[in-house]
Amino acid sequence: MRSLCRYGAALALALFACASSFATEATDIVEKYAAAIRIQNFAVAAGFVKPKDLADFKNAFMPIYAAEQKEGVRGFLDATFGEKAKPEEATGAEPAVFFERVMRFVVNLSDIQGKHLDVVDTKVLGEVAEGLSIVHVVVRNELKLGTNRSSRVEVISAEKEGGAWRVLLPEKLRMMGNMMEHQLAMRKLVTPAN
Repeated sequence: MRSLCRYGAALALALFACASSFATEATDIVEKYAAAIRIQNFAVAAGFVKPKDLADFKNAFMPIYAAEQKEGVRGFLDATFGEKAKPEEATGAEPAVFFERVMRFVVNLSDIQGKHLDVVDTKVLGEVAEGLSIVHVVVRNELKLGTNRSSRVEVISAEKEGGAWRVLLPEKLRMMGNMMEHQLAMRKLVTPAN
């Protein structure tokens, strides 16, 4: 009976060591993603994100381009792909390229509004494994907006896919396209017709 308990304890320690090891691998990927976001290198950040999440991100914005085409306007297309871009450049863009273009637009938009937000530092506070293929990493971002400083705690998750860890796109980014589409629709409702 004692030897059975020892084997059980040894097995538990081995499983804990494995879980700790894969959690560390996932945390490394999250830290690299966060560092790329911090320096606004969105092309590199996209390389750490799960491809399906990038495709979902792109698909969330497609209704905005479609609505612009239907109305004969090009505001969002011009802002994300340039004034000479054809609609097919947006619809045909690889999801990683699309992510980089939209994130660059969002940063530029905040700069135009005079509200440039800098992520000054990111610190990992801890990690929680959910099974053997998902790790949630708790990070604190130190933010600077003008002369004001604050911090924000968020969870960035990673999932093991095909032998490699990939960041699951944070919910705030997943919802960005839907929120922008909603804001544009609301503007149309409150803007008087000429």
